[in-house]
Amino acid sequence: YIKAIFHLQRGGIVTTNELAAELQTRPASVTDMLKKLSAKKLVNYQAYHGFTLTLEGRKVALVIIRRHRLWEYFLAEKLNFKRGEINSMIYMGEAFNTKGHYPKALQIKLQALQEAEKLNDPYLTSSCLNYLGALYIKTGDYQNALFNYFKAKANEAYFKDYKKFVSGQIGVCYFNLSKIDSAYYYAKQSYELDVID
Repeated sequence: YIKAIFHLQRGGIVTTNELAAELQTRPASVTDMLKKLSAKKLVNYQAYHGFTLTLEGRKVALVIIRRHRLWEYFLAEKLNFKRGEINSMIYMGEAFNTKGHYPKALQIKLQALQEAEKLNDPYLTSSCLNYLGALYIKTGDYQNALFNYFKAKANEAYFKDYKKFVSGQIGVCYFNLSKIDSAYYYAKQSYELDVID
């Protein structure tokens, strides 16, 4: 959360919906976390007015970012590790998606998927598929979104970590395809997981 807020607040005050979209979660989950971060004095938060990191929150964010970059450097340089590069491609594709540059987003995300498949990393491949699903939802291509989400769902380890989000997105696809029973099933599954959180 801290790292995402840090990147989003470059444009000023961050809204709950912006952070929820960035983290691919529900606004209610973000609100709960913001209350916790506010109690720890890491964010300035007022309901319905947005939020920013406090000075202490910015320090924590910079430490997190530095650690991530050090790990990516270590993995890439010392272990010839491409996962960091693939994750960067995923996030770059997501940035183009957010700005509405869908062809460029698709090109980058498909390239990330190809690289993940070359590494034979099922978890990273599922992450790429998940982000491709998000792109297809944004463009209204719900069939392709479903295809990618179900492929991501097939990886048990990945689905265990992202079940709430993937189930919710599958529900969104079915709803937009007017398959209400299926939409209800997956939306309910996602909601029940959100209540547990």
